Amino acid sequence: MHKKVLLALLLAVTLLMSGCGLIEKDETVEKATEVIRVYDTAYTKGEVDANVAYELEYMTYVYQMFGIMYDPTDPTIIADTRAAVVNEMVEDVVIRHKIAELGVDQLTAEEEDQLQTSVNAAMENYRFQIKSGYFADSTLSEEEIAKQVDELLTANGVTVETVTDFEKNTLCKSKLRTSIENAATITEQEVVDYFNTLVENDKANFELNHEQFATNINNGLKTYYRPAGYRMVKQILIGFSDEEATLISELKSKVNDANNNITNLTAALASADPALVESLKAMVTVEITIPEGGDASDAEALVDAPFGEDVDAVVAEQVKQLVMSEEGLAFYSEQLEAVTAQATAAIDAEADDVLAQLAAGADWDTLMLEKTDDPGMQAESITSDTGYAVCANYSSMDPVFVDTAMALENVGDVSDKVMGIYGYYIIKYVANVPEGPVALDDVRATVETSVLANAKADLYEETLAQWVAEAKPVINWDELNK
Repeated sequence: MHKKVLLALLLAVTLLMSGCGLIEKDETVEKATEVIRVYDTAYTKGEVDANVAYELEYMTYVYQMFGIMYDPTDPTIIADTRAAVVNEMVEDVVIRHKIAELGVDQLTAEEEDQLQTSVNAAMENYRFQIKSGYFADSTLSEEEIAKQVDELLTANGVTVETVTDFEKNTLCKSKLRTSIENAATITEQEVVDYFNTLVENDKANFELNHEQFATNINNGLKTYYRPAGYRMVKQILIGFSDEEATLISELKSKVNDANNNITNLTAALASADPALVESLKAMVTVEITIPEGGDASDAEALVDAPFGEDVDAVVAEQVKQLVMSEEGLAFYSEQLEAVTAQATAAIDAEADDVLAQLAAGADWDTLMLEKTDDPGMQAESITSDTGYAVCANYSSMDPVFVDTAMALENVGDVSDKVMGIYGYYIIKYVANVPEGPVALDDVRATVETSVLANAKADLYEETLAQWVAEAKPVINWDELNK
């Protein structure tokens, strides 16, 4: 494992040090066939092949970390990797040439400080990665570990000088890119066209999944089209105590499990003789008790099923489990009713007080922020100002909440207290959601930011492509593809 971590780091460092994955030349590579020439810079097939090998090895490691299949021997993958590596090598030479030609490598005092900060952070990160990945279980002293880490980095070409070169190149590339992108402009028509694309995309998505609109709105995501059937609502939740809410949730889960078991076991016994099943069920006794110091969710069942040896073992077990589930359903349903009644009684007065204040003219939002137990309606939540988007049968919310919200007739209407899975809901219908596109001006800033970002990226790529074409790189693909 240690070697694997070190390999990944050193591969990444080696690929990064020269900006495009170039390695140091050795005597063997120097004698190899030249396959790339850009300006006065030449690279050999050996250098390209070495970079391709590093890239394939590194990508293999990365894919393995995520459990994804990656075959570095696949001819298509090798060819695509080789093409990408050659392209990066050519672009790197062109970019470095332009950085020098345009004087972008002349740094201000502020930029020099920024560079030094980046170098220090990078060196500390490399040391940390090597130390934690390779010396995690070492018994050496901190001083000796630090010494060996630095020696290991230096042996692999990772020094303050090489890191400074890389970080400076990165900074200068960013400056160069920014200088190009600053010339990008956009038109109103481009903004409108992009906005219309967003609208059509949202419309198509919501036609496939109507509830996605509510999911987007309730999670604060930008949405450009509004489907029919939605409204915005807020709520003052008078919630159960944490302990009671947890117990109610656990008991509901046990009730659901019992119901599912009964359904499945009844189906499994459908082919058995009904009279036999009933006679066997009559023989089963179940005693459910709550242990001392526990609650209903901790209940334990003692089962006695004195079946004869002639009873089929599978049928016997299914009957026993069926009776246990039926008794469990009755027990947990009764406990759930009792706990819910107790929890409800504890919050009745508070819910009534909220309703009384609202009836007396209290400001809804002020009272909501003061009283609600719903995190989504509390201060600084993304939905406290707008409310929740809901539609009929919205499956991501308590059906009681949804049905109550959709039953309100007019904007401004407030429900009575309604018991739900979290406590009492008091719901206000705050706004209609008109069907159709949102107004462009409501989302203009976001749309313009995206359009401008795309324009900047396009301008940079176009400029770089033009520079590469003007550099007239010579690439011997016949030799590379041998």
